[in-house]
Amino acid sequence: MREHERYAANNSDSFFLVRGASVLVVGLLKLGDKGAIEVALRIVRRALRWDINDAHNWSLWQQALALRGDRNSAEYIGWEAIRRFPENPVLRSQLSGFFAVDSARQAEAWSLITETVNRFPEHEHSWTQLALLMRNMPGRKRDTEELLKKALDKLPESLIIGTFHASMLLAVGKTTEAAHELDIVERSSKGRPSAAYYAIRVRWALQTGGPN
Repeated sequence: MREHERYAANNSDSFFLVRGASVLVVGLLKLGDKGAIEVALRIVRRALRWDINDAHNWSLWQQALALRGDRNSAEYIGWEAIRRFPENPVLRSQLSGFFAVDSARQAEAWSLITETVNRFPEHEHSWTQLALLMRNMPGRKRDTEELLKKALDKLPESLIIGTFHASMLLAVGKTTEAAHELDIVERSSKGRPSAAYYAIRVRWALQTGGPN
């Protein structure tokens, strides 16, 4: 980190510093232990001093605070990030997901993500965040499947939405349709390991009746 800071200071170029900090923070947050989270917070704050306009590091700052259990600060940073980057749907989806884990704030999560989907209909993760909220509501599985079908009509190339749609088709008993959707996703996911991984999980559920 110090070498990157020295380079940034000498060359007036913080790109490698900021990108390197982001990668390091992501790795630390995946560890999940208290010490790693505290180190991640220190790094992301230092990176933001070099580039206050890096939206990804604002996102990581909020995630780190939430993992630390400081929900008030995490919410503040989430809203501040949205204020600074109003055209960034990722930050809005993330804050909605933050609200969604609190049963008392489901309405706020719903309001924020529906606004995000309406404002940014081309952003696939906003659709999946909305679908996650809907899926967890009693009696809304079929509505969730219809929502994802609508999302696929808008974004037919989205492997994330396609896989999620297949899982919901399976959840409502439409096994033939689920298998067909998975065939499409699996053919399209070559060279994209993460998409293939989730498709395999749904395929396993389809074949065994296990959880997806």
